[in-house]
Amino acid sequence: MNAPRPLVSVLIPCYNAAKWVGEAIQSALTQDYTPIEVIAVDDGSSDGTADVIRTFGERVRFERLDHGGGNRARNHLMALSRGEWLQFLDADDLLTPRKISIQLEFACRQNPQPDLVYSPVMVRDQVSGSDWPIIVDPDLDVFCHFIRWTAFTTIGPLFRRASLLKAGGWNADQGRAPSPIPSYSFAGPSGVQPPLQQPAIGLTLDGPYSLPLRGTLAMSF
Repeated sequence: MNAPRPLVSVLIPCYNAAKWVGEAIQSALTQDYTPIEVIAVDDGSSDGTADVIRTFGERVRFERLDHGGGNRARNHLMALSRGEWLQFLDADDLLTPRKISIQLEFACRQNPQPDLVYSPVMVRDQVSGSDWPIIVDPDLDVFCHFIRWTAFTTIGPLFRRASLLKAGGWNADQGRAPSPIPSYSFAGPSGVQPPLQQPAIGLTLDGPYSLPLRGTLAMSF
C-alpha cells in the first residue's frame, strides 16, 4: 500500500492587498497537488482585503490580526497550519499550477529528504514590463545565494514544517525584506542537490514576478 501523500499548507500573509489577493488565492486552490490547505491572515489591512478573502468561503481558512508586519503574520500562519510542508505565498504573487507538485516530487526522491526545496525565479517590472532572471547556480555556495538574494525569495522555497519550527520560524523583528531565521542557520551546502531540469515557481501581479527558469535545488540545514 502506498503511503499517503503529505499535506501541504499554502500560507498567505496579506496587508492592503485587495487588488491582488484573489488571484493569489486562486493560484493556490488550483494547484495540481493534493492534499492541500490554504490559509490567509490579514495583517490589519484598511482596504477590502478581508472581503475578497471571504468570497472563497470554506476553501480558505482566514484570520485577522492587528498590523504587526509580514514576518509576524507568517509565524501566525505557520502556527495555524497542519501541513508537513509549507508554501509561503505573498498576496501579490501567484503559483504556477505545478509549482508544489514538482518541488515536492523532487524532495521526496532525495535521501535523506531535505529541509527545504528552492528554485530560481524571474523578476518582472510591472511598470516597464522588462524581465530579468535570478538564476540559482548549483555550483555556488549556498551562503552566496543568501547574500545575493538569488534563492530565498519568499515564494521560491517549499519548507519542511518541522525544520522551520526547529530553526525558530521567521524573524518578526526584521524589517521589510522577509528572511526566515533558517537562512542564518544553514550547516553548509552538503544538502544541496543537482538542479531538477523541470522548473517550478510562480509569479507576481504587481512588482516582482516569479516564473520558472532553470530548475530546483534541495538543501538541509
